[in-house]
Amino acid sequence: MQGKSINAVVFDAVGTLIYPDPAVAAVYAAVGRRFGSKLAEPEVARRFRAVFAEVEARDRAGDLTTSEDAEYSRWQHIVRRVLDDAGDYAGCFADLWQHFARASSWRVFPDVPQVMRSLASSGLRLAIASNFDQRLLEIIQQIEPLKPCRPVLVSSQVGYRKPHPRFFEAIEAVLGVAPSTVLYVGDDPDNDIAAARSAGFQTLLVRRSGAVGLGEAASLVNLLDID
Repeated sequence: MQGKSINAVVFDAVGTLIYPDPAVAAVYAAVGRRFGSKLAEPEVARRFRAVFAEVEARDRAGDLTTSEDAEYSRWQHIVRRVLDDAGDYAGCFADLWQHFARASSWRVFPDVPQVMRSLASSGLRLAIASNFDQRLLEIIQQIEPLKPCRPVLVSSQVGYRKPHPRFFEAIEAVLGVAPSTVLYVGDDPDNDIAAARSAGFQTLLVRRSGAVGLGEAASLVNLLDID
């Protein structure tokens, strides 16, 4: 953080506030088996990482426009590539889509409840802005510690995925405050931090494992030091 006055704190969602439990690879492997896939969880994990990284790179090389239909198609492509031996692909994808739409499939990181209570009581405005589709809106509504975060912006509604500048312009427009008074908190150095800084936001990179440097933190508890 840069020591400037902060009026609002905006969080990325997955990897910053919430994580899937069970893990993605475990869910894909289990659902895949029900639909005829023979892939073991380690292979599913390897494939998912590779395909997801490829799709992310493809998106960033494009115009980063998106929509509900585009996000749905994006995940169809990922699932088809990862579980390419599933017999009933449509049924397999439908089960996975619904699984990750349920709040019970997600957990908040241990530091989240305390930090949200403290920040909310301080009078700071809290929001979430994430590369996701409309499923995230219902998920956040059902996770008690995240209820102080309003609004919740998702790329499928904004029309652009991070790191496009218009994603961050949408945050500024909704909050109605100068970007220099907004702290954006995320776990991705490029999509979250570099892009938010380019938009004039203050930033905090959360690295929950590994060494941290200037402008980085190993826990959201560091947010309790902001003015």
